[in-house]
Amino acid sequence: SDIGERNIWLPEKLAAAARFEEQTLTALGYRVQRQGYLAEGREVFNLVAEIPGRERHDEIVIVGAHYDTRCGMHRMSSTRRVHGLPGTLGANDNASGIAGVNAFARRFVGSSPARTLRFVAFVNEEHPFFQTPLMGSWVYARECRKRNERIVGMISLETIGFFSDEPDSQTYPFPYNIVLPKIGNFIAFLSNLRSRAWRESVVAQFQRATEFPLQTIGIPALVKRIGWSDDWAFWQEGY
Repeated sequence: SDIGERNIWLPEKLAAAARFEEQTLTALGYRVQRQGYLAEGREVFNLVAEIPGRERHDEIVIVGAHYDTRCGMHRMSSTRRVHGLPGTLGANDNASGIAGVNAFARRFVGSSPARTLRFVAFVNEEHPFFQTPLMGSWVYARECRKRNERIVGMISLETIGFFSDEPDSQTYPFPYNIVLPKIGNFIAFLSNLRSRAWRESVVAQFQRATEFPLQTIGIPALVKRIGWSDDWAFWQEGY
């Protein structure tokens, strides 16, 4: 709430969010790399912190989330900014995801994982940059592919701050709204069909650690809204 809405049309706020995340990871002992690029004539940044792998350092696992928020638009399905219309504060979408990334980063301080582990805060996930070449996660995934990096899995933490026991508090695109629960009192593990084995591995680890309720589902990538997060960008590069 101190920073509020943060996107390219509020550059001071977006920069403040980037500084907050950079300072948070630095305070944990990480060296943070800025990946800068131009969007709408302004320089924006993805932020990357890494723990090198011990045995399989060429195998990379990414845990990421976006730190920008949605700008002012007439309705949720819009893809065009409306000048003068306020956007969202982004508590759930996606400060909750960034909080999750930071929780992972805090948990792994001083560890020596077998694989290389990266924590990435992405810029420009929201419309009108979503699923365009200026989407921060796609910029990052393209660079990974250009370097021929072997990313074996990516976890995108998106809107994980919502929880409700109220009826009809959870909705889905057709036909999944017919079979899945309509009460939003769980965390969802979602992937495309190609990523099924990776999703099941992550779910198994989650279930060993906690009894928190979950739903897990694989959906064909062609289904509308299945790729509405930064994981979509990595799918485009074959990860």
